Amino acid sequence: MLLDDVLAASRAGKVEIDPFNYSAIFPLATFTAGAVVPVNIPITSDSDFVCRYTNLAAFSAPGVPVVLPDYTLTLFDTGSGRSMQDQAMHVSLVTGNGNLPYIWPEPKLIKGSSVLVVTLANLTAVAALAYVLLGGFKIFYVSGYSRSSVFHIS
Repeated sequence: MLLDDVLAASRAGKVEIDPFNYSAIFPLATFTAGAVVPVNIPITSDSDFVCRYTNLAAFSAPGVPVVLPDYTLTLFDTGSGRSMQDQAMHVSLVTGNGNLPYIWPEPKLIKGSSVLVVTLANLTAVAALAYVLLGGFKIFYVSGYSRSSVFHIS
C-alpha cells in the first residue's frame, strides 16, 4: 500500500513528507446555475503529492453556506493520464461536507509537475462560491533518491 511505502521511505531517510493542501476555487461569478466549470491545480515540480482526502464547502452568498450542494465532481490527473472515476459523481459521494472530509479508501500519488483538473457542475438554479480541498502531504526526495528508486514506479 502506498501509505506504508511512503512511511517506510521516510523512516529510511529516502524522503521527507510535509502536510499540504491543494484547492480549487469556483467563484460566484462563474459557478452559476447550470455551469460546468473546470479548474486546473498545478502540482509543484519540487515534490510529489499524496492525496488522502477531499472536502467541499459552498456558499450562496457571503456567510450563507449551501448545506446540501447539488453538484457533480470529476477529477483528472494529467500526470498519469487517468480520470479518478468512470463518470461525474455527486459531491455527496466523494467529498466531505465542509466540516468532515471524505477519506479516500487508498491515497493517490500525484506526480510533481502534473495538473489535476477538478470540474464541478452546478445542478441547481443558484450561483455559488465553492471550494474543493485536496488534503494530504508532499513527498520531497532526499538527495540521491527519486520517485522511481523509492517506489519503483516511473
